Amino acid sequence: RGTILGTIVGALMLRSIRNGIVLIGVPGLAYNIFVGVIILAMLILHALLQKNAARS
Repeated sequence: RGTILGTIVGALMLRSIRNGIVLIGVPGLAYNIFVGVIILAMLILHALLQKNAARS
């Protein structure tokens, strides 16, 4: 389950990543792709952790 604190931390992390990408001059489309990859990776990680927790 998500928490308010987790949501805030996630939003701050995405904002920091965006600022870094803008500073190094990467186009906006690349940022959208990067964020999509991060979200998919976190969903997969969460599913794997839940699966392992259910086994225990």
